[in-house]
Amino acid sequence: MDRKIVLGAGALALALGGSVAAGVAGATPAPPATLSGLMKCSLTGAYHFAPYGLTNSAGQQTAVTLRGTLRNCVGAGATNGVVSIVLGHLLATSASTVSNSWPGLTTGGGESFPTLSGTIVWKASHGRVTTTNVTVAGPSQSIEDNSGTNLATVFVTPTLTAGGSYAGQTVATTGLTYNANAFSLGVHAASSSGVKSIPFGATGGFNSANGGTITIEAGA
Repeated sequence: MDRKIVLGAGALALALGGSVAAGVAGATPAPPATLSGLMKCSLTGAYHFAPYGLTNSAGQQTAVTLRGTLRNCVGAGATNGVVSIVLGHLLATSASTVSNSWPGLTTGGGESFPTLSGTIVWKASHGRVTTTNVTVAGPSQSIEDNSGTNLATVFVTPTLTAGGSYAGQTVATTGLTYNANAFSLGVHAASSSGVKSIPFGATGGFNSANGGTITIEAGA
């Protein structure tokens, strides 16, 4: 039976932040570039639960962290003049905690995940790109435990809002699956350590041979 963890994680708000240092030693660096337009990247990452994994027994509070890497970015939005995106590091953490009860999170009416906030730090060639402040909130993201296939699928529908690069553009993702290595997430939840992380987007997993992708769509 398919079971879903409904995360309080869906709206991805991007705002102007700091910048990634680059440039030639001894030279005054140019101002960071603000990028816009269509861009498609590969996307891998994981949700992490600490200090307690999600288990079948309730009673502990745990924090949620989202980590991801955007690579192989192509499209008009990946460049601004000579500045080109090389990769982006996404890190978002929860300020509050959630119950680590696996049954409570995978059945209807369970506790919502807390809002996550953090940054996407961009690495670029031939210049700098502003760091993007990130907020992940709302019920528009979930993780489905496909116990019959030992596979998890991460559904992501973030929204980019005002400020910074790609402001107001929409996002689509595909291929965000997790090969659970012959064990369903439910089996891990029955162990004492529980489900400590749920990776997504890596190549070579069941139904994810092409890996995960994220598309920042222009003109939305």
